Amino acid sequence: MKELGVGLVYWSALAPLFESGDAAVLELEPQTLWTKAATSSGRFAYQLNEALFESIAGFPQPKLLHGIGQPLAEPLTTHSSTLSCSDAWRTGWKPAWVSEHLSFNRVLHDGTITECGFLLPPAQTPASARVAATNVRRYASAIGRPVAFETGVNYSDRDPSI
Repeated sequence: MKELGVGLVYWSALAPLFESGDAAVLELEPQTLWTKAATSSGRFAYQLNEALFESIAGFPQPKLLHGIGQPLAEPLTTHSSTLSCSDAWRTGWKPAWVSEHLSFNRVLHDGTITECGFLLPPAQTPASARVAATNVRRYASAIGRPVAFETGVNYSDRDPSI
C-alpha cells in the first residue's frame, strides 16, 4: 500500500488548513457529520450532510475514513442506514482504506437491542475473534475497500481456560 503521509482528523476549525492543501492527508469520522432524522415509521435514520460532503470532497488531500458506528466486534446485524451513509462517503471520496473500532456498542437483552453509549472491548475468546474476522470481511466486501481496525483499551484479563 502506498504511503500517504501525515494526516489530521477533520475538524471544522482546521478547514482553512485543508483548503490550502497544507495538510497531507485528511481523516474523517463521517458519522460525526451525519444528521439523525425521524422516519415515517417513528424510527430514525441517518442522513448525509450533502453541503458538508461537497465542501470536504473539494479539499485536495487524500481522504481516509475512520468509523465510529460500525464496530467490528459487534455480534448484531449492521445498521443499514449507517452502511448506506458510509457508502456515500466512500464512493464520493474513494479513500485508500476505511478503519473502524474492534469493539461493540450494542447488546441484545430480553429480545431488545440496547445501545451501550460507549465502545466496549470484546471478550477475549475464539468466538469473539470469529465474529470480528467475519465482520471485517463482510464490511470490506460491502464497501469495496480494505478495512483496518483500531483496538481499544481492554483491562480485562484473558480467561486462561480458553
